[in-house]
Amino acid sequence: MKTLGEERRHLNALLDGLPSMVALWDLDERNVLASAAYADWFGCAPDDLRDMDLREVLGPEDYALLRPYYDAAARGERRRFDRHVIDREGHLRWIELELVPAIVDGGVCGVLVLATDVTGHRESERVMDEAQALAQLGSWAIDNVDGSVMWTPELYRIFGLDETAGAPGLEASTGYLHPDDREAVVGAMGKSLRAGEPYELEYRIIRADGAVRHVISRGSPELGAAGELLRLIGTVQDITESTLLASESMRANAELLRANELNADVIAMLGHDIRSPLGALEGFLEMLDDHALSAAERTDAVTDARAAAHSLERMLGRILDLAAIDSGAIVPVVETFEIQAELERIVRACGLEDVVSIEVLGSQCWTFDRVHLEQILGNLLGNAVRYGAAPIRICARPGLGTHGLAVRDGGSGIPGHRIGTLFRRFDRTGERQSAAGGAGFGLYMAHRLAEANGGTLHYEAGPGTGGHAFVLRAPAAAWTT
Repeated sequence: MKTLGEERRHLNALLDGLPSMVALWDLDERNVLASAAYADWFGCAPDDLRDMDLREVLGPEDYALLRPYYDAAARGERRRFDRHVIDREGHLRWIELELVPAIVDGGVCGVLVLATDVTGHRESERVMDEAQALAQLGSWAIDNVDGSVMWTPELYRIFGLDETAGAPGLEASTGYLHPDDREAVVGAMGKSLRAGEPYELEYRIIRADGAVRHVISRGSPELGAAGELLRLIGTVQDITESTLLASESMRANAELLRANELNADVIAMLGHDIRSPLGALEGFLEMLDDHALSAAERTDAVTDARAAAHSLERMLGRILDLAAIDSGAIVPVVETFEIQAELERIVRACGLEDVVSIEVLGSQCWTFDRVHLEQILGNLLGNAVRYGAAPIRICARPGLGTHGLAVRDGGSGIPGHRIGTLFRRFDRTGERQSAAGGAGFGLYMAHRLAEANGGTLHYEAGPGTGGHAFVLRAPAAAWTT
């Protein structure tokens, strides 16, 4: 039979071999025994620690922190908590403490304290948390056995939740899904659970503060030996910034493509539309170099050369106007004028007084940029003469529904499938328009000038083949009677 001393030595050997620091304290808070590692933490030998008072060993501050847990263990309740401490060498250490009731003959006779140095584990967690924060990626796990849920700190930040409130369950988590994406996400997770297969899905969440975030989630089930689901683990990564960056990149690429198309269109226009008046101008200049021409022939050649030069000047002006519109640099200079007189002036300036009729209901004044109005109507009237048919009319009628200026003609109108492209730059609608030439940006300019003045320009098809109209509408405040 072993002696009491031998049993004590064997017990001490067992305690000293444990990976944790272990000590037993009686209900009077005096040490009964301690492992070598526990005593060494306080800078003494196990025998020196025996019979010492708990407050004396810990000091007032640590004693006050431990006391509630100690009292609970003395009542038979097991307690566990973590805390950081500074060791004797001045290093920060994380200690996991577990206080277990020491029960003999059915009663609590003391408190067993188990202390484990978890500094390495905590450091690994810190590094992982920092890495997840940098990647804006949080991880989660749902235990299918006990229903517990685990979230990492970054996942709380992604959802805008307080970590101290604990991780929401699966059902509560779905409440943060964007309504338009909820069905797809729940369906993907359900399929993963049923089939035991991983999933990957992009969707939106609505944070606790109401902000919408784009995330990518990956999940995978963990199965037992018999194929039963043990738990579901996964990650959620916030990709809002990269999603917005990709969207902005696509927009920028589209703008670059549009700019390239514009450059190509301008080059094509210069090659096609400017070549004719330029060739004519060169021809007239060669004619003027012929000394055999009569005075009348020279006068006609000079007149024709000036007309060709003016045509080139107008084309150049339109290109400069287009650049101003696209840059947003165009600023209306508004004036108030009587519409009847202004329409008559514009029609005379276009040389169409014998072709175009004007119908103005009542005496009207309009506040608008006078130059812009002339450019808009000049384009519309030019198109009506070139592509349309008589009669050509300008109708001005105030009031709801018909409030504005309409340029009407009796032509066949625009094919239905081309109406959507009428106001694009360099677009020419139909065979007649393409065959007739032209820069192809008159309607685009008219549309943009109308917008610059707070108005709109749209197309109205007539009944059957009974004509059509382009209607310029302006804000109600622009009209007075």
